[in-house]
Amino acid sequence: MCLLESLQPVLGGALCAPNALAVRVACLNAVESMVEHVTDKEHRAHQQALQAHLPTCLAVLQEALASGNMTHAKECFTSFIAIAEVDASFLRPHVDSMLSVAFGVAGADLDENVRHLGLELMITFAEAKPGIARKVPNFVETLVPAMCAMIEDI
Repeated sequence: MCLLESLQPVLGGALCAPNALAVRVACLNAVESMVEHVTDKEHRAHQQALQAHLPTCLAVLQEALASGNMTHAKECFTSFIAIAEVDASFLRPHVDSMLSVAFGVAGADLDENVRHLGLELMITFAEAKPGIARKVPNFVETLVPAMCAMIEDI
């Protein structure tokens, strides 16, 4: 059995650890590291197994935001940005959910750095996969005003 296969149950359990946001964020960081190392077609099965954890990874980001823990929210966004830079197609199955969270953060009254990371995630994804970004409803219509609002704040 491959090491990644044996880690799947551990990842699943750690991403759902109750009352342990720090553990869940660390697990999201681990998923990001694994994605960085399974980008070729030879590891397609591993990519798909890791993609199964995306909804839970997004839930970690949403929990960090809902709890007001901006440090963990920044870490989560940084992990998603790194994944988008390395292999944006990895995010494709859940792109609507991911961008919905990023859109919500970009326009919210939150820490400026967190809002900036939300925008950076959207832009990084759009640069890497413009065809997919064009298919997301209201992508440009939401991104441009959020960017303009961020510029006004500067």
